[in-house]
Amino acid sequence: MGKLHNNSDARTKFDDVLEKIKRYNFNDTFLWLQVAASHPSNQKYAGRFDLLNSLLLSIHPAAFANKTFLKTDCEELLNSLEEKHGVYFVSIEDFIPFDQLKLIPYFFEGT
Repeated sequence: MGKLHNNSDARTKFDDVLEKIKRYNFNDTFLWLQVAASHPSNQKYAGRFDLLNSLLLSIHPAAFANKTFLKTDCEELLNSLEEKHGVYFVSIEDFIPFDQLKLIPYFFEGT
C-alpha cells in the first residue's frame, strides 16, 4: 500500500513557489491569480491555479513582503511552476475545456 501524502509533504515539494509568492502583496497576488485562472484559455490549468491559491492561502499574513505583484510577476510565477512542477499536472490536465466566449463577471470586496 502506498504512502499517503499530507499537506506538509505538498508544502515541502513546492517551497520554491511559496518563497516566490511571499515576495508580494497578498491582495495583488490573489487578484492576478483569479484573473489568470478565469481566462478561457487557462481553463485546463485549473489544477495549477487551485494549488497556487492553496499555497497563497497557507501563508501567514506577516510573511508577505508586500511588493506589488505585476503582470510580469504573474507570468514569471506561472512559467516557473510549469518548468519545475509541470509533470505533476499532466494527468489532471488531460482534457479539452468547453468553449467560453462570454465575459465572466468577477466581484472583489463588493465591487
